[in-house]
Amino acid sequence: MFVFKGFNRFVGRGVRMFLVLAVCWGGFVSCSSELTAEGALEQIAAQAEFRMPYYAPMRIGEVVLTGDNHKDSKGYIRKHYGPLIDAGLAEVAVADRNTWRTVIDVRLSEKARAMVDGGRSTEREAYVPVCRMAPVRIDEFRTLSEEGIVECAFTFEERDITPFGLCKGFQQGREYKDKRTFVKARGSWHVK
Repeated sequence: MFVFKGFNRFVGRGVRMFLVLAVCWGGFVSCSSELTAEGALEQIAAQAEFRMPYYAPMRIGEVVLTGDNHKDSKGYIRKHYGPLIDAGLAEVAVADRNTWRTVIDVRLSEKARAMVDGGRSTEREAYVPVCRMAPVRIDEFRTLSEEGIVECAFTFEERDITPFGLCKGFQQGREYKDKRTFVKARGSWHVK
């Protein structure tokens, strides 16, 4: 029986030592992990601004046209509201016309009103989804300090353009540039 207790004690110490070493090694690995350009792009893509659609204001109700827009009001309507009319999202009619101005009435359909951000919209202005922004590549990746601060310049582009976005002038694949700063805290990297 005594030999069996000694063996259990020996095995117990071995298991405890293994667990202690495993925890220390895991802490060392997690604290020494470096941020890569691919990891930075993944963290940027996970931010809320790239996971939700981009909304832009659109005037609704009566719109007054003067000058060249008044002279060619049908061309103006076709140019600025054509994709919405074709998609069944808006109705545009001439409400009033005289020698120097044209008043058009812009109304959204039920289908379009379901897409509008109701929290920000008013009776004169609707916030409509126009596109999604997506980060596509890292342009510059540099360490600012040894304490764990990294600056990352990246490019993102317009994607998934809606009919509202076409009317607002958004283009599939148009690129923009931005920067993010990453800070190392508690063994992992965070966007500052």
